[in-house]
This record gives sequence, structure tokens and C-alpha cells, in this order.
Amino acid sequence: MNIELTDQQKIKIINSEDVYAIMQKVLLREDIIDQE
Repeated sequence: MNIELTDQQKIKIINSEDVYAIMQKVLLREDIIDQE
């Protein structure tokens, strides 16, 4: 699965908390896509 990101969506990962937050967003997005 390829997800295109705009420059605004591309963010720098500073620590593990950032990774966790990003993964939550990705998983939520996948759940929404799967429901459609």
C-alpha cells in the first residue's frame, strides 16, 4: 500500500513518542479505509 504525503504531512520524527503518534494516525486511517 502506497500513501502519498504532501510536504505539509511530512514531519520529522524526534523521539519514540512521535513514532507512536504517527502509527496511531496511520492505523486509524487504515481502519477508516477498510470500512469503506
